[in-house]
Amino acid sequence: MQKIELDIKGLKAKIVTVAPFFGFLLLSLEEKEWETPTWATDGETLFYNLNMGLTQKQYLYIMIHEVEHYALLHSYRKQNRNAVFENQRKVCPVCKKPLKLKGNFLVCSGVCNFHEMSLISVWNVATDIVINNDLNLYINGDPKISNLIEPPPGVLVNDKYKDMSAEKVYDILLEDANKNEDDKKNNGRGKDGGAKGNSWCHGVLKNKKVSEENVKHKIVAAATMIQGNLPGEIKRLVEEIINPKINWATVLSNFIQETKEIGDYTWERPQKKYVSQGLYLPDNQGDFLEIAVGIDTSGSISPEVLCQDMGEIIGICKLYKKYIIHLLANDAEVGLDFEITESVGEDTIKMLDLKGGGGTDFRPVFQRISERHWPISCLVFLTDAIGTFPSEEPNYPVIWVVEGDGQIPFGTRIQF
Repeated sequence: MQKIELDIKGLKAKIVTVAPFFGFLLLSLEEKEWETPTWATDGETLFYNLNMGLTQKQYLYIMIHEVEHYALLHSYRKQNRNAVFENQRKVCPVCKKPLKLKGNFLVCSGVCNFHEMSLISVWNVATDIVINNDLNLYINGDPKISNLIEPPPGVLVNDKYKDMSAEKVYDILLEDANKNEDDKKNNGRGKDGGAKGNSWCHGVLKNKKVSEENVKHKIVAAATMIQGNLPGEIKRLVEEIINPKINWATVLSNFIQETKEIGDYTWERPQKKYVSQGLYLPDNQGDFLEIAVGIDTSGSISPEVLCQDMGEIIGICKLYKKYIIHLLANDAEVGLDFEITESVGEDTIKMLDLKGGGGTDFRPVFQRISERHWPISCLVFLTDAIGTFPSEEPNYPVIWVVEGDGQIPFGTRIQF
């Protein structure tokens, strides 16, 4: 491998020249060398290691990759996505020598200095895939950049996840891990979940001193001051910051997490059902969510949209180890009362009859919750908000996801 003569400041200077958006953000970070064979940033400091056996072009790629983690707000978007994969790699992707376990790392038995974590964060895998897919398009689209920057060997790239958010990729990786377990039971072997490759980076370290708003200001300032090519993911983020479009599912997720106290995680007793497939989820006996979902089936919202909405809500609930959703389909009365838990399959949910008709009276849903004494954290109601409301506000939070211009007498309104 090429010996690196440039110091970290020299590498930063090259980024400023060829990729000024990333250079602008890099200049706001202090740099600190560490022995860990990965790179990371906490929003104040860039932690780096120039003894990883890579070329100058590859270190420049890692530097940009790490800054994009920071720019895409991955540490703030992680929430409680804490699952990890057991690293199954046996051979070094650089020199093809066997890997040996040393502490928390798989280390090349050859002389190339390749290191990789033995347990890999699924969130880091998901964000790495999104960033690398994005950077490949960015670099290949500009000859000036492609002549100076190249990805290290084995980076996580997969066209299967093209144009997907990190949150969506994370969900798919977990679903694939579950399918792997089923395949092992049925066929004696599992399938690749699409997570093979090397991240080279540790992602973004959480730093409570650096606020999300502060990072957003830096991103907009960099995009405004620097005229030139930007990666697609960065363009989308800047547009969302400047012209925010409220995603009701994101607002709902944040609302639930604020109103539902989540207990501390423990890794002493990982969830046993996932261990055999190399996927570790922290155990938490207090990590439980119970909500009610009211669905207006009067005909104002199409069945296709209702199914999509339920998918979003179930996706939020899957952030918890265990959950109960009391699903109440309602027009003038409750037509369906169905309990959804983590053991209920998606096919069963898709087969539910959500059809209705006639006028809308919201009161039966509130009455059903009161009669059953469900200890819910909140009620989510999908509706056009045209109908008869209860005369009194209940003693639990109500979130109305409203399609159209209808108004509500109490609770929190989220525009669909």
